[in-house]
Amino acid sequence: MAKVDAPLAERLAGLVLQSLSREFPNKPSVVLAGPEDLRLPSESTPSFYGCFDWHSAVHMHWSLVRLVRIYPQAAFVPEATRALTASLSDDKLQAELRFRLRHPEHELPYGVAWLLTLQAELEQVLPAQAAAMHPLSALASEHFTRWLRRLPCPIRAGEHSQSAFSMGLIHDAAQPLGDDALQELVEERARAFYLSDRLAPIAYEPSAHDFLSPCLAEAELLARVLAPEEFVEWFTAFLPSVDFLPAATVDRENGKLAHWDGLNLSRSWMLRRIARALPVTDARRSELKEQADQHLASGLEGLNSDHYAASHWLTSFALYALGARW
Repeated sequence: MAKVDAPLAERLAGLVLQSLSREFPNKPSVVLAGPEDLRLPSESTPSFYGCFDWHSAVHMHWSLVRLVRIYPQAAFVPEATRALTASLSDDKLQAELRFRLRHPEHELPYGVAWLLTLQAELEQVLPAQAAAMHPLSALASEHFTRWLRRLPCPIRAGEHSQSAFSMGLIHDAAQPLGDDALQELVEERARAFYLSDRLAPIAYEPSAHDFLSPCLAEAELLARVLAPEEFVEWFTAFLPSVDFLPAATVDRENGKLAHWDGLNLSRSWMLRRIARALPVTDARRSELKEQADQHLASGLEGLNSDHYAASHWLTSFALYALGARW
């Protein structure tokens, strides 16, 4: 499996730093509650206004924090630290907090899941910024908890609204954040949503705009939640055969069609986590890892600063897929 070596880290950091303060083009994705909401993104959400949309800005901040953690002596670290300190200042985070109080449904579940992931990363790298962001992430956690408790059934989309992917991110973040109640809620709802699923309709994947696999995402979530023996039994009934080829991205200048590079990257980490949840004697383990490597190589081809439609977010998926989470 590929790793984040020093040259790649420099390249990824450069892509992030190009995007964090790029305000336009921008897709705010907020319901206007009144004329006072007609403001520039940098005024409404001054910490997370770049990278085309709020959620991308959040997980690109995560990328930069993670890169600083991996390579604390790298040449990009001083600039990265300055950028993070500027973005996560007390006054800007207070503005973010006011915005979330006004818009409690904003960026649920995807953006909030990445916000808690960022919080967990900051705790290990930049404790002052982590402390400043804590009120915002605590409020976002409350909003996610309320959202998940009220959700009557899973959202099986291949884009941002998907429930399984965000639940998995939050399950990972809850442990380092010491939020046992949140982790337990995710586990409870994961079982309620997915444990009875059988014979996944994998032949229907992917849809043209997917950057997440609905079937693999729920399997990856249950790989976190179930005991090994229980997961093997469930996975065998859910997905008896796994034989994926990477999706061939046809247009990297189109924001939606470029999603397939992200799909390949997310498939790669999902396949790998599922493989590791299987016994070492299970033949599917090596098959899934081989497919994960194929998807990783294909997805990394999309990392190109010339195509902002993908470069404003794909760095995060590349970093995650390159083993940053395990």
